[in-house]
Amino acid sequence: MRSKTLIAAVVLVFIMTAMPIAADNEDSTGASTTYYITGYVVEALQSENSPLKDVSVSIFYNNTVTSSDVTNEHGFFSIAVTSTDNLQIKFEKDSYTVRAAPDCFKEQKGSSYYLLDLAGITPEKNTYPVTSSYDELHCVIMGSTTGHISGSVSYTGGSVIGATVTLVSASTSTKYVLTTDEDGTFYLSSCPTGNYYMSVTCNGFNSSGTIQVTVSDDTEPQLITLTKADITLFLGMDAAHFLMALGVLFGVLISISMILLTRHKTTSISVVDDTPEPPEEED
Repeated sequence: MRSKTLIAAVVLVFIMTAMPIAADNEDSTGASTTYYITGYVVEALQSENSPLKDVSVSIFYNNTVTSSDVTNEHGFFSIAVTSTDNLQIKFEKDSYTVRAAPDCFKEQKGSSYYLLDLAGITPEKNTYPVTSSYDELHCVIMGSTTGHISGSVSYTGGSVIGATVTLVSASTSTKYVLTTDEDGTFYLSSCPTGNYYMSVTCNGFNSSGTIQVTVSDDTEPQLITLTKADITLFLGMDAAHFLMALGVLFGVLISISMILLTRHKTTSISVVDDTPEPPEEED
């Protein structure tokens, strides 16, 4: 009897020990593991990088969106996936584009998707941090695709009104022409970001020459100072006023000539007949 009880106890212990193992095997074969792709997106500014909010981050598997997230106020995203192989990732925000990304993002020619290579990243409890924190260097960096540029044109005597400000894109040669207002200021909005060549001209002033500027969404105002051009005097007048005086003088001469010509045509001429009259006949 004791031997039967002992055998039953051994069998019971064996069954209880085997149950967790079977459960683990069932979990490993029947349920998929969830992984998390996390990172930070920042905006490229001239002074420093800043967390970029409301960026749509999508993970693709076999060209199909599997999951996505939107960055919070810290530029952070976290996306759950069931596989870490053959993944692609995409970042979208209106008027923004990706400028730089860590090495695990493999750029594809002609595509806005990045291949996500997780081989060199050590997961932390099934979480793959694909970037550093937003205040460090290795983040996804995005920049605005449009910006603005503003500034003022002045000289030693005050503002320069009506100056022509010309911007030429260094990459596309697209030209923008502005005119300074009554305060000598100019402003251009919705200008594609990038490097530009700027020049300022105005009658009576020397040209500013070529100035290289970078247009972004936080471009600092451009302060342009012109110098008065050397004026050549003719009879005490500058070239513009001298030509104006010549024009007035020419107009007066033309008017006088027309008056004299008109008078000559209308002058009446008297014809005197000197032929002697025939003598009268006598009766």
